[in-house]
Amino acid sequence: MAKDVHDTVGHSMALLLTLLEVSKVSCVKDVDKTVERLEEAAEIARTSLGKIRRSISGLVPEELEENNIVAAIESMINNFKYTGVEFNFSVDKTAMKIPTKYATIISRCCQESVTNALRHGRPTEIDIVLKLANNKIKLFIADNGKGCMDIEEGLGLRSMRQRIASVSGVLRYGSDGKEGFYINIEIPIEDS
Repeated sequence: MAKDVHDTVGHSMALLLTLLEVSKVSCVKDVDKTVERLEEAAEIARTSLGKIRRSISGLVPEELEENNIVAAIESMINNFKYTGVEFNFSVDKTAMKIPTKYATIISRCCQESVTNALRHGRPTEIDIVLKLANNKIKLFIADNGKGCMDIEEGLGLRSMRQRIASVSGVLRYGSDGKEGFYINIEIPIEDS
């Protein structure tokens, strides 16, 4: 449950902070745009509160109730539209068939990866690739932000590793130190 709350609260706070920072800049120039962004921030806060309540009660995230991982990732990307970051989302049609148990993990890991990229790397572009091939789910996320040589595995990366390990998956990540960061996740799907 702590992982779910961390993922939900962390993602929501990153969105809210971004919108509030953008609003500070725009308030002098464009009052109407500022009001629009503040209304968006209020809506994110309301939605986030609902997500936190769902996490605490152990329910599947609302965006995955219809078992649509693609819609969940697209919704997350849409939430970050005010950051100015360009998202490139590539998905294999077979990925629509990912079982809910795995879709929840993929959704949370994608959310954490993007939040970390925005917070630590300050990229202008983030690529997300989701595939289902040879009975394996493959998620690859890469950004063009600032690189890092020393990577400390904080709560977010540890939570991702634990979630992925719980379904016998593998998490790899890294940076060349100069530019960008990548996350590579592979999860085998159990035969039912």
